This record gives sequence, structure tokens and C-alpha cells, in this order.
Amino acid sequence: MNQINLDLILADIGFNMCEIYMNLCNILKDKIKEYTNYEDFKKNIDSIISAVEERTKIKDKEFIKSIFEEIVIRKIEMTREPEKSFENLKNSPPKFDAKDMERIINKSLGILIEDGLLAYAIWLESENKDPHRVIIVSSLKLLTDTNLVSGKNCLRKAMFEISTSIQKTLLARQLLERMLIYARYRDKSLQK
Repeated sequence: MNQINLDLILADIGFNMCEIYMNLCNILKDKIKEYTNYEDFKKNIDSIISAVEERTKIKDKEFIKSIFEEIVIRKIEMTREPEKSFENLKNSPPKFDAKDMERIINKSLGILIEDGLLAYAIWLESENKDPHRVIIVSSLKLLTDTNLVSGKNCLRKAMFEISTSIQKTLLARQLLERMLIYARYRDKSLQK
């Protein structure tokens, strides 16, 4: 019988989301200056993802890529002028702030506990900042890895799918809470 260790999955995702985000910001700060334009940068995404994978020792390339695409590529491509957006990113790459991340994790946890899954999703999506996006990607990874949803790209839609079953709703809430708690522990250790 194939048993999964849920606590291990939750700890991995919570720990890794902070680790990937921090290292991605640090690597981007140095590497993004090497690229002259957005097309050049886009062609070399794999080298940045590999650098994050190497530095973090995290073997989940898809998770790293999902976070990278969410906080970098999507931000650039959602604008009318991707090249100008890329130049702005070069001049001001994303920065990891452990205290800010802790504050956002705590706020996410509070909303999840007090107001439920849908409020959690709506709040994260409405904030639309990098740490919030990292939590969205991590939440979706958790929900798909535990087979609570079938490959959704939108957290709100995933929550609607889960809400059709009270058992799934309760389980998803418990799992997301635990993931955020592990993330908070990892984030606190990064503040030292």
C-alpha cells in the first residue's frame, strides 16, 4: 500500500516556498543584469531556475519554475510594454524581506482560520504582491499534490471545487494551516 506522509509534504512545501523565494530574489538581483532585453532573458530562464535549484538543493524544478513564472514572467507579460517592464525589473529586482513575509504569512493564516478558504484565496489574489503570489503557488501545489483539486491555476476556482465537499473543505483548511505554520517557522529562521 502506498502511504503518503502528509506532514512531510506540508513541511516541504512550507519550508521550500520561503527558501525558493529568498534564493530566487538573491539570484535575480545578480543575474538579471546579464541580459540586455526581455527576449534574451526569457531564453535563459532555465539557467536561473537551475541556479535556484543548485543553491537551495530543492529537486522540485516545477515548483521553482512555478514561483519564478508567477513573480517574474507573469508580472512582465501582464503589461502593455513587456520590454519596459523588464527594464523596470532590472532596475528594481524583487527583494526578499523575511519580516514582511512573516507578516503576510500570519495575515494569511488569520484569514484562513477566521474567514475560511474562499476569503483566504480572495485576499491573496487581491493583494497581488510577490509574497502573496508565492503563497498562492504554494497553496495550489499543496492542493494538487494531495489530490484535493485537479490542476487548477486559480486558487479561487480551486476553493470552489473543494467547497463541494465538507470533508475536502475541512481537510484543505487543516493542510493549508499546517503548511503556513511550517513556512512561518522557516521564515523566522531566515531572519537570524
